[in-house]
Amino acid sequence: LYGNASLFDGRYRLGEGRWEGAVGVVREAFDTLANDQRVVIKHPDPYLGPEMRAYKEQLLDLEAEALRRLDGQPQVCRMVGQGRVGSGPGAYRYLAIEWADGQPVSALLQQAAGQGGCLPIGTVLTILVQLAEVLAQAHRQNLINNDVDVKHLYWNPYARSLKIIDWGNAKVVSSGASFTLRDDVTQFADVMYCLLTGHV
Repeated sequence: LYGNASLFDGRYRLGEGRWEGAVGVVREAFDTLANDQRVVIKHPDPYLGPEMRAYKEQLLDLEAEALRRLDGQPQVCRMVGQGRVGSGPGAYRYLAIEWADGQPVSALLQQAAGQGGCLPIGTVLTILVQLAEVLAQAHRQNLINNDVDVKHLYWNPYARSLKIIDWGNAKVVSSGASFTLRDDVTQFADVMYCLLTGHV
């Protein structure tokens, strides 16, 4: 599993952050081949059975495809690496994705609510405009995020820039699909409501 004594796949030094996501395990890491660039590693839980692990890898494939299609979009965390670790039936795939600078928008909303207010309207409008630009670009490529939520938004107040994390539920729209671009629009409206009212 680990090469060079303590590196994930012989390259990534794991940090302390560890979370559970749609695809399985999400780990903070540092890319030793890229000046210790901070990244997240996403991979299925290696203790899952083969069928469930294969399903989680399908979600990773969809996320990788979404990130490829949106490469160069400044509000989307870039995929910076991918690979497979282990051998035999226990092997699994992983993605390495750019770390999102900034603060979780959900935490900013909770902080503002604790002070009896909402986010500044200028901040809210900038977040919504940047989010809409990303979704519009995705839709032009027949791609939907399928999980537009404040918990997936990070805001850098100094650069006044948004980052959208987690495309693990992304879908490529095709004829006859049960999901459509309207699903993202509905979820975008929910985010707008949260930002304007402060209700997460």
